[in-house]
Amino acid sequence: LTVLFIQWLKDGMYDFHTLPFTLKTHLPLENQEALLQIPEEWNGDKSKLLDTLKVLSDSLVHSEVYIAKNSNEILQMPMRKFLEDFHFISQDDILPMFIPNTICVQHYVAFRIVLRSLVA
Repeated sequence: LTVLFIQWLKDGMYDFHTLPFTLKTHLPLENQEALLQIPEEWNGDKSKLLDTLKVLSDSLVHSEVYIAKNSNEILQMPMRKFLEDFHFISQDDILPMFIPNTICVQHYVAFRIVLRSLVA
């Protein structure tokens, strides 16, 4: 049990312990790999990408209360649509191309953990 708790802390899950369980669905491996490939597939300035990912991650932090309160209604909404609806990204940005449509709000915690690993 201690080993599991330590791994839970290392993965960053403790930061999300107050969020509903429904937002903690694991990302399918292919989605996780697609997100982790963003830096390799990015053709633009890497520092701009890093800044964009940091802003996106910070913006998501500020939307957690809304996500937690409305999780049942928006659970199946694609994360890309959620980000566009809240103007965290726009359709003109290149970043949305790298976020698979199969990542939904129910993957919120796993999505945030992958974002953290990209900006770390």
